[in-house]
Amino acid sequence: MLSIVILITLVFAVYTGARRGIILQGIYTIGYLISFFVAQKFFIKFVDILELIVPYPQASPDSQLVFFEGEMLFDLDRYFYGGVSFILCLVIGWVIVRFLGIFLYELNFTPVKKEVHLIGGGALSFFVAIVALCILLTLLAMVPVDFVQNLFRDSGLARGIVKNTPYFSKKILELWTGVPL
Repeated sequence: MLSIVILITLVFAVYTGARRGIILQGIYTIGYLISFFVAQKFFIKFVDILELIVPYPQASPDSQLVFFEGEMLFDLDRYFYGGVSFILCLVIGWVIVRFLGIFLYELNFTPVKKEVHLIGGGALSFFVAIVALCILLTLLAMVPVDFVQNLFRDSGLARGIVKNTPYFSKKILELWTGVPL
């Protein structure tokens, strides 16, 4: 089930990127990457506030998480709040990028070879979608609820995105597990 949702998301992302074209999607991609790096600088400031607002189901010693185990389970709530804070900062950056993109829509009509325009835009959008899925799925993997963990056990695609997205899989965990306790 989760794999189907992921595949539909990726197909939609490629379609959207191809429609935008390589120039506009390239600007969005650069903006999203800047948002990622800005979010990693500021997300820690909001962790304590979110801890008071967002509920988290506490992991027990019996919890069977797909990606996390042992002593890490007892600090998982703190990492979860780091993830929520990071995503919140990232979404704010993405909204700003999308708003600025409205003013750059005319770039979509810049003469570029049609194949380059379609394939390049689709590939860039696929990249952005994979990174976004990696971030969201990593956060979801921290939720110690059997239903959620079973989704990961049943989806090799979801596990692969969380574990094997170049650079981002490792970077996300480094950021979120680096939140001071």
